[in-house]
Amino acid sequence: MHLRPSPPASGRRVWTARAAALLAVTALAAAAASPEWRAEQERIADLRALHVAALQNLHDARALALYLASWGGTERAAEVESLLVEGAGLHGWLRGADHGGMALQAQTDVLGPEACPPEQLALLQRARRTVAAATLDFAARSAALKTALTEAVTAAAQLKAQWRIESRPEPWPDAAREAGRQRGLRFGWELGEAFFAQPPEEQDRQLAKAARTGTAFATLAWRPLGDWADIEKAEGQYDFGALDAALERCRRAGLAAAPMLYTLAGTPPAWHLEREGAAARFLEPAPPPKNAKDQPAERLSGINLFHPPTAAAFEAFLAAYARHLRERWANTVEAAYADGGLRELEAPDDRSAAMQAWWRQWSQTDTPWRAPEELRAAEPPDWPAVVRAEQCREAWLAESANRVAAALRRGWPELAVQFQTSSDDFHRLFVPVTGRSRNLPALCRLGDNPSTATDSPASFALLRSFAGGRWLWSQELHDGCGTCGGAAIAQAPFYDSTHIVKGSFNRELRAAFPQSWFRYPDGQHGGFGLSSFVATPRRCQEMASLILNTEWTPAPVAILWSQDSLRLDRNMAAFKSAIAWGHLLARTFFRYDYVTEATLAGRLPAATVLILPDTPCLSAEAAAAIRAWVEKGGVLLGFGAPATRDEAGRPLPAPALADVFGAAVERLRVPGPVTPDRLETTHPEGSYQFGNLPPRPYKFEETLTAVLRPATATPRAWFAGSAKDVAICENRFGAGRALLCGFPLGFEYWESAPYELAFGFSHARHLNYNMEQKRYEAWVTRELEAAGVTREVVLPVGRFLRAQRGDDPDWYHVYRDAPSYTEYMFEEEKPVRTVYAFPRRRDGIDNLYLGLSQSEANFMWETAHFHSTLAASRVTAAVALPAPAEGQALAPVVWDVRLKVPVPATVRDGRATFETWLPVAQSAAFAVAPAGAIRLFGDDTPAGEPVAVVAARVAASREGEGLRENEVLDPAAIAAWLAGLPRDREIVIGCGDVRLRAVAEAARAWLEKDVGLRATITSAQPRASCRHDYMDGFGWPQYGADPVRPDLVVGNAQENGLMWRFLTCHGWCGWLPLEVNRDFPGPGRSVVMLSCPVRTQANGKPGGQREAQQLVIGASFPAEAAHGLAALQTALGSLPR
Repeated sequence: MHLRPSPPASGRRVWTARAAALLAVTALAAAAASPEWRAEQERIADLRALHVAALQNLHDARALALYLASWGGTERAAEVESLLVEGAGLHGWLRGADHGGMALQAQTDVLGPEACPPEQLALLQRARRTVAAATLDFAARSAALKTALTEAVTAAAQLKAQWRIESRPEPWPDAAREAGRQRGLRFGWELGEAFFAQPPEEQDRQLAKAARTGTAFATLAWRPLGDWADIEKAEGQYDFGALDAALERCRRAGLAAAPMLYTLAGTPPAWHLEREGAAARFLEPAPPPKNAKDQPAERLSGINLFHPPTAAAFEAFLAAYARHLRERWANTVEAAYADGGLRELEAPDDRSAAMQAWWRQWSQTDTPWRAPEELRAAEPPDWPAVVRAEQCREAWLAESANRVAAALRRGWPELAVQFQTSSDDFHRLFVPVTGRSRNLPALCRLGDNPSTATDSPASFALLRSFAGGRWLWSQELHDGCGTCGGAAIAQAPFYDSTHIVKGSFNRELRAAFPQSWFRYPDGQHGGFGLSSFVATPRRCQEMASLILNTEWTPAPVAILWSQDSLRLDRNMAAFKSAIAWGHLLARTFFRYDYVTEATLAGRLPAATVLILPDTPCLSAEAAAAIRAWVEKGGVLLGFGAPATRDEAGRPLPAPALADVFGAAVERLRVPGPVTPDRLETTHPEGSYQFGNLPPRPYKFEETLTAVLRPATATPRAWFAGSAKDVAICENRFGAGRALLCGFPLGFEYWESAPYELAFGFSHARHLNYNMEQKRYEAWVTRELEAAGVTREVVLPVGRFLRAQRGDDPDWYHVYRDAPSYTEYMFEEEKPVRTVYAFPRRRDGIDNLYLGLSQSEANFMWETAHFHSTLAASRVTAAVALPAPAEGQALAPVVWDVRLKVPVPATVRDGRATFETWLPVAQSAAFAVAPAGAIRLFGDDTPAGEPVAVVAARVAASREGEGLRENEVLDPAAIAAWLAGLPRDREIVIGCGDVRLRAVAEAARAWLEKDVGLRATITSAQPRASCRHDYMDGFGWPQYGADPVRPDLVVGNAQENGLMWRFLTCHGWCGWLPLEVNRDFPGPGRSVVMLSCPVRTQANGKPGGQREAQQLVIGASFPAEAAHGLAALQTALGSLPR
């Protein structure tokens, strides 16, 4: 068609009228087509789920190929690598369709249901069918390769080894532990305000989707479901409508539920406040004012259970609440949480009359109540008074929780009542305090299962140490973006956590920002959701029987959790030190437990080493127990200035353990490097504390670091400087020995990488170069091995494939530096510190069971996140062989529990050494049979839909026309758009990549000759800037504004910077009917289209604006772009005149 108008105005009117008539037909059909795009999104979600499952098979195949080669079989790793590369390219195809589905939703949200053109939907369906065929083929070949490798490994192993397998469950004699074993390893969601704010039909759709992917339960954390004021609006009249509606939704979806009650953070109803007034609430100091004007000094909060009339009314409500659950929802409700609204169970800073009365009753005095915060603020503090106040409030908190639990059980005696015992340590980076009056050992005894909302190994170990053999519940793991959620989930089951809230629904689905960390909420699984929150739990459930039928091996190392010292903890030093020691020992593969002053005497006989972190307070009884134990042969390691105060905080004339250490504390000093041991933190890595950059304030304080005065001890290290201050000395005491280190090693270990300590897993930005942490870990390893501690497992070497940078505008959080799949970084760790090891056992069985959890996390988004899930590690494990049972005569065998194959191992010096392949943020499990008799515990079937069901759905929906070689979306609309361009300026063609210059030149010539438009070409692109002070690396890239706004763009959104706006997750986001990238539409295809007429907010929230459209000649390669331009010319030429 010759499009040159003559005269221009007349031609433009004719062309516009003709195109408008064609567009009117499109609009009439739009309303009828709109429901179909939601169904299309679901079909695309199935493709992405099938793709992830195929990649899981390839990771398994990579491990199997490693085993096969080590057994002497054929080397087949290249076959797996080839498919992984293919899978990386297929991800680009999936994105093409996936972003097309999101684009339709964005269009509909901004412009209304009529804004769903049938042509655009039809294009999406053709693309989806083409991608479906490719995905099915890829999944089938990946599964076939895994099957073939499994058979090959078994056959090769049978030529060199013999083994026998017995597999059956092993019930626990303890009824509660056995009940947990039978419930299984389960994963769930937390449903809060963001979920319940959605339309009811969307809630139902998302819960059904959750059940299909294996979610088993939901914690209901929304005030209308569990706050007194929302339910008992008139005395004795209970409105359970919202609660019943939520529970009915869970029931229909097949999910169990645990509603969360708001007690300490709850709200009394208006009728009760009218009657009782302020006495019904806590009276707390107001937070520091943002504006001092009219700022009250105090505030009212919570429900005061220690005000007798309020306690009576609230307990009646709790009993009625539980009774309603029992009578109507006994088959749906599995527990109730009793501390909603709190980050962690903690006491309020209450100054009310009820608190005064509690204090007088508890203390048996008539003195006024003074809160610990008030007493600590005095200079100097009255430490014995602080300790008494803390003890009083600890008892208050326990009594409050017990009253709530008792009231609930009056309504339902069998109801499991849970409390969030330990919280997310990540928040302590921002709020430099621990929860008020939290006596963790006592809190662990409150609920049916100690419950954690953290992923720190130390916090897990704390709860497990005090759980008394009960299974843990994880209320909510850290679930940020990237692989963080997967890294957290992968380790939790090995800490005996069997009921795991893997995050709020927003994390798994692209439903709300920032929780979903995605560019638009469409309610489908995001990349993080499928890998971290679906694939990782499924992989964990494939090892569930091993976890549920075994327990931790005995720990030779004990860490004192000194509640006496924590009561005096002014700056979190004691807390950080104790937590850091747990993290450090987990990194170095030493088995440890936390012990308390009260349990020392009973626990020490089984320990080889006792560690006193920053422990200034110690009772005479605890000191006597330690002294007797060391004298009999124990090894004591003390750090900082231990045992210089008694349990009430009073200074001692001499340290309680001075005779054991053979030294005293001469004075406190500012921190400094220790020589010759080279202990020091000079460059804290992975900080995230932007307002507290190094050097840290503690470096200038004389509060933690001690100069020692040896008596019978031998000095062995000194603080650097001419004064020769003694830093470390050793002493023989009876049959044992003691080491005193004035350098506060645990605290300095925390400060060396606070981000890693708060997360609990490894972060991509400080993995292999955190030299100070590694130096501390090496030092501790030497000391503990010298003390006679044998590690059941060591990981001497690991080779890690890591994707840490990217060249796409949607990698985000990371610096742009252009590696592709074949250019990933390899890093070697000697010893490994990115993988946690979990040796387990079962009494009466001679196998040792080993869990390995790859803890690498990152903050990568979208494409970057996907590429990081292709990364993995080749890890060597050396396991101490247990003594074989009598009558067993075969050679030792290592068995991969998930893959069900024998693993080649070498046996030397009582250890079996083997290699395995661990994907990023995932786990594996092994049985080590010392005499070839492998003992397992039954089959494991992940929850949710089998992959075969998803594949069948994909196969059923792929029939029909696929993507054409050269697609031109709605030529009439393009014609109308061209007719509407102004003739009084040059239009701009943006080609970005110089390889596309020839196509741009051809487009310019065509526009000038046939369309009557003058055009200019630009290769300009926006530039990127990166924030530097982010975890000691480049991060959070920001892409500048387009230097020019082209009317027509050529190429794809990865290689043409002027198309980045169709990928980015910041700034205003543009949309294409299909995403065009390096891989899609791929060789031999092009897609010519107008961009969508909307843009949406960078924060991913619904809503947006109309947007001027651009003409896109989309192609992965220059030749295909040329074909697309020719197809456009042909399509426009065939339009009716």
